[in-house]
Amino acid sequence: MNAAVPGAYGAPAGPYPYQRLARPMHRTSVGKWLIGAAAAGFVGLAGLVVVVLLGLHYGPLLLLLFGLFAMFPVPILIGCAVWLSRFQPQPWGARLFALGWGATISVLIAGYANDFLQSMLFGGDRTLAAVFAAPLDEESLKGLALLLIFALSRTKRILPNAGRYFTGPLDGVAYALFVGAGFAFVENITYLASAFMNGQMQRGMASDGFFSLLLLFFVRCVLTPFGHPLFTSATGIALGFAARSNINIVIRVIAPVGGWMVAMMLHGFFNGSQAFVPSGLAGLVIEFTVVLPPVFLVWVAVVLFLRYNQFRIVRRGLDGYVRSGWFSPADVDQLASLKGRGVAIRWAKNAGGSEAGAAMRELQSASTQLAIARDAVNHGYHRNTFAADESRLLGIIGWQQQFLRRYRRVPV
Repeated sequence: MNAAVPGAYGAPAGPYPYQRLARPMHRTSVGKWLIGAAAAGFVGLAGLVVVVLLGLHYGPLLLLLFGLFAMFPVPILIGCAVWLSRFQPQPWGARLFALGWGATISVLIAGYANDFLQSMLFGGDRTLAAVFAAPLDEESLKGLALLLIFALSRTKRILPNAGRYFTGPLDGVAYALFVGAGFAFVENITYLASAFMNGQMQRGMASDGFFSLLLLFFVRCVLTPFGHPLFTSATGIALGFAARSNINIVIRVIAPVGGWMVAMMLHGFFNGSQAFVPSGLAGLVIEFTVVLPPVFLVWVAVVLFLRYNQFRIVRRGLDGYVRSGWFSPADVDQLASLKGRGVAIRWAKNAGGSEAGAAMRELQSASTQLAIARDAVNHGYHRNTFAADESRLLGIIGWQQQFLRRYRRVPV
């Protein structure tokens, strides 16, 4: 049953001064600083171990060379995550934690776990280990980063308004892109290094090593950069549905486990397809024209649908506030469209300069958070803390509306 929507903001007559209230969910707390420091220290220590191990194995100059090649897809993956999250961005602290976890702890533990499982369960068979062992430990470790962020997003007593860390399936995809980008970065360093060294050893010429490196770079960093994020997205999407669900045990518990299993199956399918197609150019043609495109296109369709669904959540979440006079139907139309938001910000800047533009952004941010929170409570979640969040967000919205009314209209 939906909670009641309060009446319109009864602010005194303006003109109001501009008051910076952006990022209203980004409040600091002792718990936030302690958790942030612990996470940074843990990931930083693991990162130092990874760098030392790789540096001792390849040498600093070759490590730098391989790292530059492996870095190529990372900005692309991060850019996709940011683009997907433009409507409701995740905090950068959580994003960087996911990226760092993927590049350090996941890789570090997975490397030893793969070797152990390969020798103990599969008698040293690299193909069987790639199909069954690697998906198990790698998707478990990458998924653990998402699970930690999800768990922290439920602890409002430690992190005020922590729910913003994980509000739905699209957050799960975005975090998967970050953790997958970090994992693939370090893994690609090792693969590129092996290709370079093997190519150089076969004929004893550096040029052969560089040719092998460039060929593998094209395959792994250009053609298949979305591999790890795609697999882990299944876990992230399932956790996102759990974040938006009610107390239904099937969705809250079984769905994340199912998503983790799907992630492992996708990873195993990818590794298996590489192992069983013909070697050489014919195998590459089959791999990238028949096997992988359908999986990638389905993933893209799912992700775009989740992004589109964010617009529907805004409309659904703000509907009651239209009836109570907080927003007009035209306001909600603009809030439910990135194009409409851009138009509103440009209008505000033209009408009142940078302060009006900032006020419009803050109004849009608070309105989006209100819509997501309202939709969540309508689905039976966060009811105990919703009233305080709603009151604070409506106060911010009302203040910025009053400030913007000096420019005669308030398109949000």
